[in-house]
Amino acid sequence: MDIKTTLIKMTQHPNTHARWLNSLSYLEYRGLRMILRSQKTADIDDGVLTHALEEARHALYFKKLAMKVGGHYFSQYNTETLLSVNHLKSYFYNLDKETLFHYKTSAEHFENKKVYELMTWIIEERALLVYQIYDDVLRNQCFDFNLAPVLSDEAKHLDKVRSLTKDLSASKIKLQSIEENYFQIAWKAFQMEIQTLDHVKERSNQIHHNQQDSQSSAPERIS
Repeated sequence: MDIKTTLIKMTQHPNTHARWLNSLSYLEYRGLRMILRSQKTADIDDGVLTHALEEARHALYFKKLAMKVGGHYFSQYNTETLLSVNHLKSYFYNLDKETLFHYKTSAEHFENKKVYELMTWIIEERALLVYQIYDDVLRNQCFDFNLAPVLSDEAKHLDKVRSLTKDLSASKIKLQSIEENYFQIAWKAFQMEIQTLDHVKERSNQIHHNQQDSQSSAPERIS
């Protein structure tokens, strides 16, 4: 099942949709943490702070949408309000590790900020692709919200990091293949969880339907 088909299916169920939105919020929050943890204080300039602010703003935007679709229950991040949370964490962790490794083996001089720029590039390439597909799904299904504010920020920042990392083409080619593999692992886990949630919902609906049938066919009491 491709990304668009999965997202169309997911948006048909408010609870699952809210979990997806909360997961996007969580990913943006993880991105914020990655930015702040990866940089030495002396390296945090206006560009880094602007990026951190954008990640926080996007995390809040998706969080509010999750609560709009699913209610106050989605005000926090926990296993029950996210999709495939362990795979989301692994995706970030493994990419961070691989990015550091490939930069070290290809660069003549180690620069901490270059690792941050390379990691930002590989993640935002993926984010923009998924966000664009999801935005199309929202618009085609006439939801009363879309991703226009997020897409605008992501596109501008991606153009910037593409320029900043143009001298790391060898590392970027390797990382594209690696990221694709980690993304497919995470996406398959995401799809499986959606299918499990659908099965549980269908089972619950069937039980409820059977109970109603049982009640309607019960003999009438004589008072």
